[in-house]
Amino acid sequence: MTPNRENMQERINEVEVGEILTFYREPENEYDERAILVLNDEGNTIGYVPRRDNIILANLMDAGKRIYAKAIEVNHDWEKPWNCVWMDIYLED
Repeated sequence: MTPNRENMQERINEVEVGEILTFYREPENEYDERAILVLNDEGNTIGYVPRRDNIILANLMDAGKRIYAKAIEVNHDWEKPWNCVWMDIYLED
């Protein structure tokens, strides 16, 4: 699977509260070996789990656990160069 990384910021605008988001590990990422992509329900990338928050999630995913999220708030702050999605994170064992 190769997630679509085009237009990530625009795709955040399409995320709705309650939407299920999928996580996809990207260990070959040149900037962060613990990188985790966040995908919308169409399989398109809306962003990354912040590096400061991805260590435990990456370890769980590397151990074969399924991690996913549900959008609980979407912030469209036009004064910043990015938008944010707050999520509840779930572990499916």
